Amino acid sequence: MGLRSGEIRGLRWDDINLENKKLYVRKQLLRKSIENQSVEKLKTPASEDELELSSYVISLLENEKQKQNEASQIYGADKFASNFVCAHTTNAYYIGKPFAHNYYNENLSTALKELNKSNMRFHDLRYSYGSNLLYQGVAIQSVSKLMRHANPQITLEVYAKVIDDLHKEATAQIEEKLNADLELIRSQMIEESV
Repeated sequence: MGLRSGEIRGLRWDDINLENKKLYVRKQLLRKSIENQSVEKLKTPASEDELELSSYVISLLENEKQKQNEASQIYGADKFASNFVCAHTTNAYYIGKPFAHNYYNENLSTALKELNKSNMRFHDLRYSYGSNLLYQGVAIQSVSKLMRHANPQITLEVYAKVIDDLHKEATAQIEEKLNADLELIRSQMIEESV
C-alpha cells in the first residue's frame, strides 16, 4: 500500500475500520519516539489519507488482532493500552510495545537471505509499489496521490528513471508500429504495381 515504516509503526486500531475496509494514515512513530511511544505528525499534510483495504490485508489485520487479544489474556490488557496495530505479542519483555524502527528491515533481510534473493531496504518496497503503478500505466497524478506525495512534481523527481524507461519503451513501441505500417504500405504498393 506504499506506507512508510514510521506510518505502519504509528498505526493504532482506531485508525482502521475493518467493516468499511478503510485505513486512515494520520500519524507516524519515529525512531526517537519509541521509548515514549508517542505518535507524531506525518512528513507532510499530503501524507494523511484514507486508504482502501484489500480482503487479503483485512485478513492479516484480523489475524493480528486475534494474536493481540490472546496475548492480552495472558499478559494483561493493560500491556496493549497504547492500541498499536503492530505490537509485540510473544516476547514477554516487549509485549504490547510497537516494533523498533529497524524491525521491518531486519525481517525483510532475513526473509530475502532465506530465499537467496538480493538484499533490499524496507523502504525499497514503497519505491517498488510506486514503480509498479507507473509500469501498469497509472497516471502520474494518481501515483502521486497513492504515494501520498505533496505534489506530482515530487513523484516525477522520485521516479524519474522509471518515467525515462517508460518513455524509451513507448518510443520503441511507436517505432515498431510505424515500421510495421510502412512495411504493409510498401507491400501493398508492390502488389499494385505488379
